[in-house]
Amino acid sequence: MAIQLRRLLRDTAQRSPLTRDWDFEAIFNRELYPAIRQLFDVVAAILRTQVFDLTGASHTLLLEHVHGYVRISHPSACTLTVPTDATGGFVPGDWVRGIQAGAGVLTVVAAAGVTINKPETLVLYKQWATWTLINVATDTWDFDGDVELA
Repeated sequence: MAIQLRRLLRDTAQRSPLTRDWDFEAIFNRELYPAIRQLFDVVAAILRTQVFDLTGASHTLLLEHVHGYVRISHPSACTLTVPTDATGGFVPGDWVRGIQAGAGVLTVVAAAGVTINKPETLVLYKQWATWTLINVATDTWDFDGDVELA
């Protein structure tokens, strides 16, 4: 991209009598490239997946978990409750991925008024089982994961 931008600036300078004598290579290297690099660094930081380590027996999905990766680690059975959109602040398109990192069986639970569409159960079948929740409509989530059969 940097090379394409340099060419565009050079070609523009050659076509314009007002900018023909400008040193676009120097302007690009001194001013534009650092700004573009900083912008890319900011975007990368925003897009980086945040990891949340949860260790208790009972958890509630939070807005901060959206677009993140939730590791739930507990030695005995534990739950993850999906609250209503009004309570959690979720909107359609939000998603959360996670893993049952502990030996305790993880069960995903829908709060009153929440629908979770699932192929089988909401119980992960063993340690290191992964799951994904996607908010598809108000208070409606699609669930996919390594779950016990119904």
